[in-house]
Formats: sequence, structure tokens, C-alpha cells
Amino acid sequence: MDPLLPPPALLFLSSLGAAILGLGVFTAWETWRRNRLQTRDPLSLIRFVFDGDTLRQASPDGERLLKTGPLLDTDWQRLAAILSRQFPGMTAARTRLVEGQPVELISEDRGTGMILDLADGLLHLGLSRRDPKPEIHLDRNIMAAMEQELETQRAIVSHLPIPIWREDGGQITWANGAYLELATLHDPKDRPAAWPPPRLLPANATDGRQKLDTGQGRRPRWVDLHSSPMAGGALRMALPADAAVRAETRLDTFIQTLTKTFAGLTVGLAVFDRERLLVVFNPALSDLTSLPVDFLAARPTLFGFLERLGAQRIADERQNVPPREMVLAFDGDGPELGHSETWKLVTGQTYRLSAMPQPDGALTLLIEDISAEVSLNRRYRGEIALRQGVIDSLDEAMAIFSEEGELMLANAAYARLWGSDPNAVLGRIGIEEATRLWHLRCKPTDIWADIRDQVAGGQARRFGSVVELTSGERLDCRVRGLGDGLTLVSFHPVETPGDTIGRRIEARLSS
Repeated sequence: MDPLLPPPALLFLSSLGAAILGLGVFTAWETWRRNRLQTRDPLSLIRFVFDGDTLRQASPDGERLLKTGPLLDTDWQRLAAILSRQFPGMTAARTRLVEGQPVELISEDRGTGMILDLADGLLHLGLSRRDPKPEIHLDRNIMAAMEQELETQRAIVSHLPIPIWREDGGQITWANGAYLELATLHDPKDRPAAWPPPRLLPANATDGRQKLDTGQGRRPRWVDLHSSPMAGGALRMALPADAAVRAETRLDTFIQTLTKTFAGLTVGLAVFDRERLLVVFNPALSDLTSLPVDFLAARPTLFGFLERLGAQRIADERQNVPPREMVLAFDGDGPELGHSETWKLVTGQTYRLSAMPQPDGALTLLIEDISAEVSLNRRYRGEIALRQGVIDSLDEAMAIFSEEGELMLANAAYARLWGSDPNAVLGRIGIEEATRLWHLRCKPTDIWADIRDQVAGGQARRFGSVVELTSGERLDCRVRGLGDGLTLVSFHPVETPGDTIGRRIEARLSS
């Protein structure tokens, strides 16, 4: 009997049936694979499928959950940062997974379960409620507002330049972007390869100034650590303190430099704060006042310091002056530029005490031994008096001018001749005023212009001329360069022959 269909048609129908059957089997298998996790846990709420560290598929609730995590390199790191607090063993459980042997984890609060399953090289992760209860449905607008607020807060915290992280049981369960940046410097790779990130501070670090380890070969960073207790752990933040540490280091260096400088001063230095307590002193203060170092180190008051000076019999002229009056003198309502006194000691020394108020209310007291300066001034004044006495004993009128034309020295004979007190005009009149005076009291002569040129040039030359006063008396005017720009001008009466004979006769009679 002939077949109803030719052999080619039978072959076509057989192939078509096989293809339909294969497609049905594949579709059933794919549906079984996708729903495998849900089949195992019908209460599953959140689902994820990972290919390595990359997310391939997630339920809508899972996508929303993943958005709340920190911005890390991979999707798995981000999810681990979110869930590791409730499931601290999830990363370790993943490494132990064997295909076909799912692992179930229970959250720390015992309210949520996690199933990890490896199928065909893909990681399936599901979260479910352990105690099935009716879900609470929120209004869509309320959910949108909550998600928007959460996104805003997460963006703010993530972009803060201050490292912030959360610890739970000594383990980091959350960190913001600033912390991860520092962790990047600490890790030899570009980014930490796994969650949790490297720890920058020990778990037992206390609040306060801490040094952050930023990796080998890098300068450490300083932070001020602050901790806030939270449920199950603590929220920690590290405020940058590098600028403060640098400022404190510079201040310490500056103080050390000042201390060394003060220690080398021969002037006694005492600094009293606004409460008038001694806060700074140098060794010279103890040497000059004979006050013991332990007394100065005990931070005496200004009153106690001056009272102790009186007890040490520092100044014989101030033995009967009460310390309170001394305090008023140094720290009263006097001029803002300070106060200064000179004390003569019973040992013959002379001290100068100077008080200088500071802008912040402090007071600086300087004690200086000026005995050598006083002795030098006395010797200098004595030499000047001796020199003046010698030239005042001469009958010849003398005046010395500097290169700038100022009258530097004149004797009594000069004052009598020209009617000008040398002590009153020294350094106050010049060669112009002096030659004008000579010109008014003398008959015309050209020597005054020559004297002005000589004084201005300061040359070491000699010249002279006879000048005649308006009274008829003749004077021998002599000009001589003394060096160093000084010029000596002298006037001596010109003696007539009769005067010379009379002086000789008077000399013989007196002998």
C-alpha cells in the first residue's frame, strides 16, 4: 500500500516536530532556571543574578536597594557594602559555593534570610522574610519622596571631603567616597579589590589627634577622630588636621628658636600674662636679680616678683617704696608705650627696668645692667668737660666746624669776642650764620668766603689773614684743617709794638 504522504513530507514533519519539542524543552528549562531560586523560596522579595562581580539581572526591589549603596568599582562590592552588616559572612560564603549546593545565611536580627546559589557559572542571590507577614504597601508619592530624600542624603555624605565610615564589631560596614580615596592611596592597586576596604586606623583608636597611614613612601596625614555611638557599632569621622599640625610644628619651632635666643640674652626678660602671672623668663633674669629659678618657675605674680626684688635688696633707692606702688608704676594707667626706671644697686651697679604692655594684655619686663654704659657716659662727659676747660683757659678765641658746617666746639674767649654762648649754640648754628656774624662786626674782607669754602671742602690746609673789627681792634684770623672734615677757626688780637714793650716791662717787674 502506498503511503499517504511522500517520504520528503514525512521527513519535513518529523524535523518540525523535533524542533518544536526541543524549543519547548529549552523554554521549560530556561523558565525553571530563572525561577529556581523563587521555587526554592516562594517568599523571596529581592533577587540578584551576578556574572562574576557584574550584575546581570535584578528584581525591581533589588535595583532600588543597590542604588542606596556607596559608589564602588563593581556591583558585587556595592551590594556587599550594603548587606555585609546584616550578613557579615556573605563574602566568605560566596567563595565556598559549589554548583548545585546552595548556601543559606540568616541576618543578625534573625528576620531576613539569604540564599546563595551557583548555577551554570552564575551567582543567584535572594533575600526573603523568614517570618511571612503581609507586606505593607506605601503610597507611591510617599515612596518617591523617601527615595529622593535618601538619594540626596547619600549624595551629600558621599561627596563630603571628610572621611566617614561605620564600624560594627570592629568591622567596617560602610564608608563614604573620601574614606575610599584614602583607602586607594593605602592599597597598592588603583582601588581596594574587595569589601570591606582597608582599615586606616586601628579599631581601638580613641577620639582625638590621630595619624593616618596612607601607604608606604607617602607622608602620613593627621586627622581629629570623632566617634558617635550607633546601634551595634559607631559612626566615625576623621576631620583633616594637617594644617593644624603644620601650624603647631611651626609654632613649636618658633618657640624653640625664641627660647634659644632668650637664653643667650644678657638682658633679663620676664613676661607676665593678662592675669599678671610670670609665664616666660630667661636665665639672665635669675643672674641679674639673684632670684632662685624654682621661685621663677612657680609663676609668681607681678606683685610677688617685685616684692621679692625688694626682699633681695636690689635697689637701695627703692627700699621704702611699697611693692603695690611699684606695681602701679609698671602696670598702672600710664602711657601705652610703657614705663622705664633706673635703679642704683647697693653693689654700685645700675639697672634699667622697662615695662612694655602687649596688645593681648600681657606685660613684658626687661631688666638690663647698664653699669658699663653709665660708666662710659660719665667718662665721656668727664673728657668733654676736661677738654672744654682746657680750651676755655686759652686767651685765643677758637671755633671748630664739621664738614656739614655745624659749630661743634667753641671756647669762652670766642663767646666774649663775638657775644655768643658756645654751650647754647653748639650744633644749632652753622658756618653761614657764623661768617654772617663776623662780617657784621668786621670791616669788609674776602676771608669769610674762603673760610666757607674750606669748611665745605674739609681740606687739610692752612691760611689766615688780619681782620679789623668795627671798633678798630685788629685780629689775626687763622684757619686750619684738622682732618675728618673738621676745620679750626681761631682769632687772636694783633699786638702793636708798644704793647709788646709794655708786656716785657711788666714781666720783668713781676719777676
